[in-house]
Amino acid sequence: MMQPLRSLVIVLACLAGCVPVASAIPSADRAAGVLVYPYISVDGAHERDTILQLSNAAADAHNVQCFLEDATRTCTNTGALCDSDADCESGDLCIGEWQVTDFTIRLTAGQPISWNASTGLAQLPCSTGGCPGGTSGGQIVPAPKDPFVGALRCVVESDQGDPITASVLEGVATVETIAPSEAVRLDVAEYSAIGFAALEVDGDRTLSLGTEYEGCPSLLSVTHMYDNAQPIPGTAVTTDLVLLPCSVDYRSFVPTSLFVQYLTINEFEQRLGTGKRLNAFQAVSLSRIHTRIFDVGVQGTLTGQTRISAVNNLSIDRANAGLIGLVIEHFGAASASYAVTTVGENGSGDEITLPQP
Repeated sequence: MMQPLRSLVIVLACLAGCVPVASAIPSADRAAGVLVYPYISVDGAHERDTILQLSNAAADAHNVQCFLEDATRTCTNTGALCDSDADCESGDLCIGEWQVTDFTIRLTAGQPISWNASTGLAQLPCSTGGCPGGTSGGQIVPAPKDPFVGALRCVVESDQGDPITASVLEGVATVETIAPSEAVRLDVAEYSAIGFAALEVDGDRTLSLGTEYEGCPSLLSVTHMYDNAQPIPGTAVTTDLVLLPCSVDYRSFVPTSLFVQYLTINEFEQRLGTGKRLNAFQAVSLSRIHTRIFDVGVQGTLTGQTRISAVNNLSIDRANAGLIGLVIEHFGAASASYAVTTVGENGSGDEITLPQP
């Protein structure tokens, strides 16, 4: 995972002005009532898959309802992954729809499970009994297509299917790619799922982040190298930024639309900003957000800090909206992933709306 280089990134980025912050999102080491895997990728043509791990940290069994969000966009002619028409061949279009598939599983006391996103899990371990703590059940659906890119959110529920005040879920995701490089045959980028602890859940189908569960941050802060920087001669760095709205509506299936604002500060304290619309999901390189302000040649410094906030496109008063973030840095053929720093707590009332049971 190129840990020495990742440490170098963090040290150099702090020269750009690291600031002490208080996280509104709990530590990934603590169990949660709502658990989010912000980035899942499957691409058979490039031998990429995501291994997901989910654990019940409690001493009793719990039901878990999960929602697999399909945010895949592909070129109509080639089927290649894309973010916009510019990623496709001339005359080709980049198309995709935000779609959701849900499933419910039951985890026994202390039970860990793992599965590949490409194949899912037809039957949970312990589903036929014989394991301490009782019998688990249900199945995990696979990614609905290949290639696939999206996210997964899971909620702890009662036997009747109602959200409950229980923080018991822990998770890790590992994106594995069989790289074509002779130097790096297996590229692994691992991250901990983002958890929201349950505070005082009222049991209805609208989950309020900030009152029933811990709240979303009001600001994300990322220390990173600018695209095309070469901390080691001959090895260019690119940074992918994954963003996911905290609010999501699984009842109406209308994707959350936000306007995201970016302010990047280089090591000379020079500031440049831009904005980009976000529909449900984003996983693009910094240079695709803006072709110039995130380029090392324009900035003149290897590293910088980018602060990210969002407003609700559909809100008349342009209220702030919470974001979930993840960074994936590519050092040639090798990658490393890490969570972004969170600042403050968003007070606008982010919500997760569940379908009726």
